[in-house]
Amino acid sequence: MLVLAALVLSGSPAQATSGLEVGIRLTSGNKLSSGAPFTYEVGVVCGRTQGTCADVVVRVPLDGAAAYHHQAEPATTPAGVTATQVVEDGELVVTLTGALPAGGTALVPFRLTPPNDTTPDGTSWELEPAAASSSAGTSRHAPPGYDAAVTSHVEARTTAVAHVGLTDSALRRPGDEVTFDLRVSCVQADTGNWFPGRLEIRAELARGLTLVGATPAGAQVSGRTLTWTPTGDALPASCRERGRTVS
Repeated sequence: MLVLAALVLSGSPAQATSGLEVGIRLTSGNKLSSGAPFTYEVGVVCGRTQGTCADVVVRVPLDGAAAYHHQAEPATTPAGVTATQVVEDGELVVTLTGALPAGGTALVPFRLTPPNDTTPDGTSWELEPAAASSSAGTSRHAPPGYDAAVTSHVEARTTAVAHVGLTDSALRRPGDEVTFDLRVSCVQADTGNWFPGRLEIRAELARGLTLVGATPAGAQVSGRTLTWTPTGDALPASCRERGRTVS
């Protein structure tokens, strides 16, 4: 007996395509100082083989970076398509005006700058875009060369230079006290400072010395290491105000 069977495929090639694709990539380093701009690029691709991706809107929740300075950069889009971006309700919203053609790509760069003096060291955030279109649905699938999400990290530290000087003669007998003067100043770069309260001063005592006392109070000793965290008026002026260089 001869049996003939036929396999019937339903659906159009356009329905079988991946539709809209969206991803993000860092065009700067992923770990920078506060005050330095982190640069990103959102890539949107209409992966359809027929028709267009119309009314495309990309939303990028800004996570902990919502309050950072945002700067839009010129976008690259196909003819007849323009891109605008705005931050609203904690999200970066990218709107494409004009339908993205099948196979068309829109590249939308932007910058986020964490502020100096208020961004704690080690702060991080993740950006994960999602795109929606009236003709291609919603997507989080990243096109080649882009990631579904990226994570950025901030280095924000106060750097200090300590100068130790002897205020009286170093010629002492065992048991005598020796007085040292510890002078501190902060080295302020354009980026990477965070004031106040994160400054910790450490000094190594010479062998054979024991700490008797310190002014102002608050210094701690572990082994031969003296640690002092200045606060209030004890905090050097150069560490309290940007642009000050005095000790």
